[in-house]
Amino acid sequence: MAKRARALLADYDSTMAEVRRRNRGESDRLRIGYIASAVQDHLGPALAVLRRTYPRLQVKMLDQTPGEMIIALRKGKMDLAITMHGIDLLSRDFYARKLATVKSLVALPVSHRLATERQVSLSQLRGEMFVRGSNDVVPGYTQRVIQFCRKYGGFRPRLATICKATSLVESLALAANEEAISIQPAFVSHLNVPNVVMVPVADAGVTWDLFVVWRRGEIVGPLRTLLNELKLKSP
Repeated sequence: MAKRARALLADYDSTMAEVRRRNRGESDRLRIGYIASAVQDHLGPALAVLRRTYPRLQVKMLDQTPGEMIIALRKGKMDLAITMHGIDLLSRDFYARKLATVKSLVALPVSHRLATERQVSLSQLRGEMFVRGSNDVVPGYTQRVIQFCRKYGGFRPRLATICKATSLVESLALAANEEAISIQPAFVSHLNVPNVVMVPVADAGVTWDLFVVWRRGEIVGPLRTLLNELKLKSP
């Protein structure tokens, strides 16, 4: 009986300690949603510091689309997300701070007339077929591309819907097969996409803002460390 009582007390103490940690905003895990192609340049160094500071912390990395991140944040299944899309849908309910401004490139079929150029202006892409992004997957992407083309190219782009793909690499490859082009942030340049060439966009204003989004409330422990290391910009 005494042995069982000691076990029950130990379980109780452990449970109460966990409750107190959670009430202080602490946890033994951190769930991070991210865009895979952006991790190396914008998340990797901060994660290294976080893991040195909290060696027992379980960091769960969730490679998801921006649309999936929005759902996960709202359901409390994600602590922090790094994304470019859907910020207007999140900023009223979550903290959102800019992490970086990223230049653009255009993904072209390898046989495209501009595939050998060192850089391409949007005005050179008049008449091309541009990839349309699904609002469920990349909310706001298509509207952004239209704005780029109108402001820097002087035209409204023709848009094509590409069959749903399981990854960005597959999506770009499918687009190339349909002779469609795609404007993307420059951090995707390291991706190896069959039959696709990525050429920098010459227009300086064709950029993407990369944001960090997290739940409102007190920020302590591992999350605070990560946010400090990311060196976020004020809104």
